[in-house]
Amino acid sequence: MATIRSAAPTDHDAILGVWRRAVEATHPFLSPADVDDLGKDVERYLPLMPDLRVAVDADRVLGFAAADGDTVEMLFVDPSVHRSGVGTALLDAVTAGHDVVHLDVNEQNPTARRYYAARGFLPVSRSATDGEGRAFPVLHLERRVLTEPSGGREDWERRVADLWADESIGDQERIGRTGLLAAAAPHPALGAFELGGSLDSAGYEVEADVHYAAATAAGLADVDPARAAQLVVQHASTLRNLGRTDEAVVMLREAPSHPSTGAAPRVFLALALHSAGRSAEALRVAIEAVEPTLPRYNRSVRAYAAALTED
Repeated sequence: MATIRSAAPTDHDAILGVWRRAVEATHPFLSPADVDDLGKDVERYLPLMPDLRVAVDADRVLGFAAADGDTVEMLFVDPSVHRSGVGTALLDAVTAGHDVVHLDVNEQNPTARRYYAARGFLPVSRSATDGEGRAFPVLHLERRVLTEPSGGREDWERRVADLWADESIGDQERIGRTGLLAAAAPHPALGAFELGGSLDSAGYEVEADVHYAAATAAGLADVDPARAAQLVVQHASTLRNLGRTDEAVVMLREAPSHPSTGAAPRVFLALALHSAGRSAEALRVAIEAVEPTLPRYNRSVRAYAAALTED
């Protein structure tokens, strides 16, 4: 079992080894030269970090975290122990006692973005370059201890509706305010769905995927069938935009029928099929979605649509 302790100068070589292995495993957008340059920066920063912790097992350094007040500067774990809880233990150690925590993540690192989204971090802004001016876009994340009071389901629904109807606020403010509402939601599935939607609408699809999946896992279908039907469309659309078209197709084929979505699942299924290179199927699905609305020619249209995918 890993132990978290303050790092000593004698740990620095092991820390740099962990950093390089982790970066090489999770940052494919960096060239070897980029990694070398960044490694020199990390080596220079380590002695300057006010709070530098390591996770160790016996004498082996498994990961490290560096923080300066309420800002997490670095968090890296050896790839051999990814998904073992080491990263979360380090993150908890360096953020303990802070109601607000900030950190940056590379926009091109979806694994890290999912990790932080699952731990309550929300994007608050974006920079086109990293802190040294290099052309690696960075998302600036924030996590707050949320204590938004709840006035019951009806009041909560009213505030959600008012937030979505308010066209005067920008994407980042909407995400932040939705985070507050999510914390006060009458059921976790409702909060996860609305938070996923706010991230999705702002283009943060990696993070939206995390919260949509959480809403499903928390039982949204039992809590709110209308939202659950909308979730299928929204989540599948997000998966399609993330390049996970096969998952999107399966999800949309199994979409529940509900008045709140109407023919939308079929329309989005057509889009997913087209993205998957299955154009004839896509056209058939789109035509069959429209066919019931035609005033006449229905039988002919159904036959023509079916012929599109006949061998």
